[in-house]
Amino acid sequence: MLRTWVDVAAWVMGVLMMVIPAGAAAEDLTELSATEAAARIRAGTLKSEALVRALVDVVERKRDLGAFITFDRERALAAARKADGLAARGSFAGPLHGVPIVVKDNIHIAGLPNSAGTPALKGFVPTTNAPVAEKLLRAGAIVLGKTNMHELAFGITSNNAAFGPVRNAYDPSRIAGGSSGGTAAAIAARMAAAGLGSDTGGSVRIPAALNGIAGLRPTLGRYSQEGITPIAHTRDTAGPMAREVADLVLLDTIITGARDRVAAAPLRGLRLGVYRPYFWQGLDAETEQVSKTALDRLQEAGAEIVSVGMPGLADLNGKISFPVALYEANVDLAKYLKRYRIPLDV
Repeated sequence: MLRTWVDVAAWVMGVLMMVIPAGAAAEDLTELSATEAAARIRAGTLKSEALVRALVDVVERKRDLGAFITFDRERALAAARKADGLAARGSFAGPLHGVPIVVKDNIHIAGLPNSAGTPALKGFVPTTNAPVAEKLLRAGAIVLGKTNMHELAFGITSNNAAFGPVRNAYDPSRIAGGSSGGTAAAIAARMAAAGLGSDTGGSVRIPAALNGIAGLRPTLGRYSQEGITPIAHTRDTAGPMAREVADLVLLDTIITGARDRVAAAPLRGLRLGVYRPYFWQGLDAETEQVSKTALDRLQEAGAEIVSVGMPGLADLNGKISFPVALYEANVDLAKYLKRYRIPLDV
């Protein structure tokens, strides 16, 4: 009988070693990806409350990064205890059950202020969730707080005059990038594994790059833009951010309800165009070297790097990009304020 229980214990440990990533054995819960955390919570080897406590401790230790505008420790812990109670009864809300995330402060979360990074809106508290956030919450996610951003998302630094600058997670003397700088810094600094930003002209991609994480700008219209403080309806989209691409896939799948099986694409034979005269002009030497190394690695993996010409790109961008955004912002913000009965005008 003893031999039987020894065998069973060995089998269980073998299963857990497959579920629990290396490094989690030392209980460094802040290193878990959203996918890993969800698997451990479902397997019963991790309590949501323990994970939330580990993450909020980092939030409080690293307040100088300025990653949050609104941070509600007790609300998050209460949600975690509720998630653990359900899990104990074998009931799970969905694939993100008990997993903490962060949300940019222009995406509505019911009961939390939605300032969009401007003092004018700091008193606005939505009563409903933005659909893009609602999908994640229905899947069991817990919102740790609303993250800092460039005011009204109009900028690429997240240096916010009203709520303080967001600082880079790896070098606080540098910018986090914008306008979703708070989400990027929080994820990179291990305050959360994943979260939501928004992107009009690079506002997910820029801070993701500057903080060394992954970010996805989905095709326009893939996600609902309802309940998100707008800039331009022809360019705005929410976007997931995380330290691992697998987490981007997970969040995207939940938001869209997609059933497609996602697998890594082979790079051999893929042709990638690089336009150096515009995008590589005036690069810092270190940035240029890092970019070159990345292209070399892609080439070694089988991708074909092709130099391309795009004459007139700068002129065309100057005529269309920002002018269209400025025009639409005036119209879209006015509609947003009216819809949510915010007593302000543009």
